[in-house]
Amino acid sequence: MIQMRLLSSLCTTTLCAGLLVGCGSSEESPSDSANNATSPVQNSATAEVKTAANVLPTASINSPETKEPVEESAEGMIKQISAVLRQPLVGGKGTSDPKQIPQLMKERNKSIVGLASKGVLLAHQNKDSEEVMHQLVQRLSEARLQLALQGDQDEAESLYSDADFLREQRPGSKAAMEASYAVVRFANTNAMLHSQKSSENNTEWITEFARLARTFCQAFPQEEAKTLPLLLAAGKSCERYNLAEEAKLCYAQILDQYPETAQGEQAKGVLRRLSLPGQSLKFGGSTYHGEFFKIEQNRGKVTAIVYWSSNIGGIGETLTKIDAVAKKYDPSQLEVVGVSLDQEELPMEVVVGDSGITWKQLLDPDPTKRSWQHPVVKYYGVLNVPSIWLVDQNGVVVSTNTSLDNLEADLSKL
Repeated sequence: MIQMRLLSSLCTTTLCAGLLVGCGSSEESPSDSANNATSPVQNSATAEVKTAANVLPTASINSPETKEPVEESAEGMIKQISAVLRQPLVGGKGTSDPKQIPQLMKERNKSIVGLASKGVLLAHQNKDSEEVMHQLVQRLSEARLQLALQGDQDEAESLYSDADFLREQRPGSKAAMEASYAVVRFANTNAMLHSQKSSENNTEWITEFARLARTFCQAFPQEEAKTLPLLLAAGKSCERYNLAEEAKLCYAQILDQYPETAQGEQAKGVLRRLSLPGQSLKFGGSTYHGEFFKIEQNRGKVTAIVYWSSNIGGIGETLTKIDAVAKKYDPSQLEVVGVSLDQEELPMEVVVGDSGITWKQLLDPDPTKRSWQHPVVKYYGVLNVPSIWLVDQNGVVVSTNTSLDNLEADLSKL
């Protein structure tokens, strides 16, 4: 089931075309009541969700008008859905008023939900091929998702319950995968929508997205083209909102399920970085001027390590602001060390010159060990720049995610 306070905050004006959606509703059939188990997504403030088994037997949405007799089969439902999708929303027999498009899309998706629900039931009764069931569930999930993103709470709940039911009854199937993927996309879209609202500090959808991504990847490890991007996106989102423990779970799952992949190797570094606070830092490398810097050289003073690249918009201003904060301290108290992720020297030189900073800049002399291949960047799985690390006078890491806004306050505590 779905957390009601999450659903009540859905954006009701945003349509996300191309996302996946799902089914309708009806009374529970006795034979399926045993499958109406509590969803793993349930929270205490959640109303009971109808399972996909409950919603399939009857569909209240009428099929579109057609000149030919309706083919009462799963494949016939697929043909009718295709006919609905071919009907234009704009121009031709569609509307000329853009304001009507959201309502027309809603009506179209309601129609698809009804047709696909009926088709799934027919496919189940007639023991049709897995591919037929897959196509129907894909259309069903896509339509449900669109409706849920328009603020339809019933469809959002059905989206979750369909995924739970299919994952239980048809484990590992493409139909179950499509339904589960739609739920993850639903949470991801809401996480992105809420992250764009700077006035909010609500991380519930970020946490929900991360949890669902892990559940999806555990259930469908063979879908590597979907699972790896999902886990990485979830991990990065959690890091961005300081949800370190959730992020660790995402990266740990990558390492556990896909240890031999490039992403698995990257996850190993990220987990190493996320475990740094409170630990002594191993850090060093060649500077742009050919010297070798080790963090041990700075014992007795605080070190701010800044990862950056010249191709980031406004980076010069960011570096200047960091430098202004650093200049409030005596050099014996604080030193800033840069790690440039530039591939070439010239862009780095231009930014350094324009911003007037004089920090040490780590830039490996070997071109194959620059940018994201820099040894320190790879070892600690640095994924986002600019980023600021703080290391205390004893070489112990205080933070690996200090923001520019909080830099001065964080330094004052050391």
